[in-house]
Amino acid sequence: GYPLRLEGAGDLEATLIPCMLESSSAEADALLEQLRAGHPELTEDARLTFKLSSFPRRFAAQLHAKLRRIAVIGGWWQNGCMVNSRLQESDAPALGRVSWDAEPTTIVITCFGGSRLLQREVLGSLLSSLYNFPGVRVEEMSLACLGGQTRCRRWYGDEIEEALEDGKDLKCRACQRRHHVADLAYFMAMAKPQSSVRRRSLQVSPAEATDVNKGEVHVILKSLLSDLDNSQSADDVKSALLHRYGELLRLRNDRDAEPKLDAFWLLFSRATTDLRAYPIRPRLKAHWIVGMKRESGIRVPPSCRMESVTEHRALNRCFEKAVDVLNIRGGHVNEQFCGVLWYCGDSSAAFAVSEKTKE
Repeated sequence: GYPLRLEGAGDLEATLIPCMLESSSAEADALLEQLRAGHPELTEDARLTFKLSSFPRRFAAQLHAKLRRIAVIGGWWQNGCMVNSRLQESDAPALGRVSWDAEPTTIVITCFGGSRLLQREVLGSLLSSLYNFPGVRVEEMSLACLGGQTRCRRWYGDEIEEALEDGKDLKCRACQRRHHVADLAYFMAMAKPQSSVRRRSLQVSPAEATDVNKGEVHVILKSLLSDLDNSQSADDVKSALLHRYGELLRLRNDRDAEPKLDAFWLLFSRATTDLRAYPIRPRLKAHWIVGMKRESGIRVPPSCRMESVTEHRALNRCFEKAVDVLNIRGGHVNEQFCGVLWYCGDSSAAFAVSEKTKE
């Protein structure tokens, strides 16, 4: 079983045991309609369908566990749950229905209210579960616009891939709704491993060329850059980075970055020759900090500033946005952010960073 700790409710002192849940979704669906009755703005917005290569029983249990933090109390059944998200009192309420079926190995996510924050929470939970089951892959996917009451339009893999390549949203001509697809980049890459989304990076737009030196940007970084540029609040920035944090680390470690790390380290400088590295501690519901009180960071050589590859330049831009919006500070009042640690040429500094990361 899994301890229940929900947003806004804390520790419920109860345990979720997936195999003991009701097999029918009737009660959960009735609860969903009851919640929607008090919020007429919660119309059906979109439905995502993923076809998986297989569906192990433990995968379903883990997905239940990943979603329990945002689940609606009493909205569980064996093959799914209701979810909601309202991180701040000023945020618009949003609901979702997540269901799965071992035959024909599908996951269906229905959104009510069109909250991108909730969509990221659900997709992040699914992505995290997929990381733990390398044999389970997304084979097909589709996005349906529900237009409030009736389904207006459905897009399939090739159309979603084309929108990702162009950096555009999908727009339903019938109801004029726009559907953001950047969060689907990794799933699209998994669904079409031989496609351009997986095998090659995407060319940056003219607006991005200055920051990434007119190189090529991996699709995960491209979608993150787009999301950060369009983020309107600190919660949006946190969610966008947390949703892709694990994949960004894998991307860094798969390139020529040294040392290989399980966390990102940010660089802050007090002077031209005084460069220090601090581990970033990302959290959804709390301030993001680097280091701890009275820590002075690990001194690294000035050469760590050099941006040798396109991915490093793109990561620097992503975290520059985060440092600014989330008001992240170094260990000293006069320190200025100057990038993400990519390559540490000094063996002693590299060893110190690696050992500190293990803590």
